[in-house]
Amino acid sequence: MTRIHGFVVGVTGSNGKTTTKEMLRTVLDTGGSCLATEANQNTELGLPLTMLRRTSEHRSMVLEMGMRGRGQIRELCNIAKPTAGVITNIGHSHIELLGSQREIALAKAELLQSITLEGVAALRFEDPWLKEMSTLCGGKVFWYGLENHLDAFPSNIRSTDSGTDLSV
Repeated sequence: MTRIHGFVVGVTGSNGKTTTKEMLRTVLDTGGSCLATEANQNTELGLPLTMLRRTSEHRSMVLEMGMRGRGQIRELCNIAKPTAGVITNIGHSHIELLGSQREIALAKAELLQSITLEGVAALRFEDPWLKEMSTLCGGKVFWYGLENHLDAFPSNIRSTDSGTDLSV
């Protein structure tokens, strides 16, 4: 069995997964090459295919984790063994399959349940479902959002011709 060494981040959420994954890849690339999920390869087939592309030059991985039901993120975590997790939000995607927003939250929280004592999770403070599910994380929880008492929050926000500049 090949062991994966280095930082492995699992990213899930009802929406915003791909944007978050790309931002994390950009940040982690500054510390050495980061391998990340391509396109929508965030399933039980795509995630292992991404991991098989890992070479000795990759110092970290950011793996997007999609799901259509309970147990699927747990399965992806059993494969990836994430050392960190990010859940962008709990929305209504797949409610027709899961029946309620609570069931969606529990399915997404499978990522939190895979984080060990040494690991970390980053959760959006403004999402009440994530506040409730945060107790399922075995590691440290870092809160991000718009309020300045959180672990990570934006400041010095200003609009420019090319977008928005801010400090975190």
